[in-house]
Amino acid sequence: MSDMLEKLRKLKQAHEEGLITLEEHDQQKHSLLNQEEAGLHPKKIGAYQIMEPIGLGGMGTVYRARGHSGEVAIKLLHHQYAQQERFKERFKQEAHMAMQLEHPGIVRGLELLTEGERVALVMELVDGRPLHQMLGPSVGPVPWEQVHPLFLQLLKAVQYAHEMGVIHR
Repeated sequence: MSDMLEKLRKLKQAHEEGLITLEEHDQQKHSLLNQEEAGLHPKKIGAYQIMEPIGLGGMGTVYRARGHSGEVAIKLLHHQYAQQERFKERFKQEAHMAMQLEHPGIVRGLELLTEGERVALVMELVDGRPLHQMLGPSVGPVPWEQVHPLFLQLLKAVQYAHEMGVIHR
């Protein structure tokens, strides 16, 4: 197991054992992955100029990028996963599914890029506030009147994805 995967495993275990909070886990994971990827993420991929990171997920980092038709989001598979064929294939399958979905509540996948070991999904860029700024302990209770319409939109998007054969895990 790579050193990075071992560190991530220990971090997850610390959270599961109650030694650190979920917020601490997420911050430390983000820091570890940023250290690992320092100098590894490209300045450009395909016809897109990478501008800045805007999100971090389990399998990849999402960047704001600029292409011929404007700004997009690009999810780049983490370096340690791009070294393993099974993760690259899983990422490609998810990208192909994302490119098939067309729903106002789901970000559209636009294009799958591969350059050497790099694998990336180009997506529409949706500007807005991160969910953790709208919900959670730092915000406090959100009134039902605000949550209900958002939850209905979420359910409609998930229903559409399920009808298209996509199960969101």
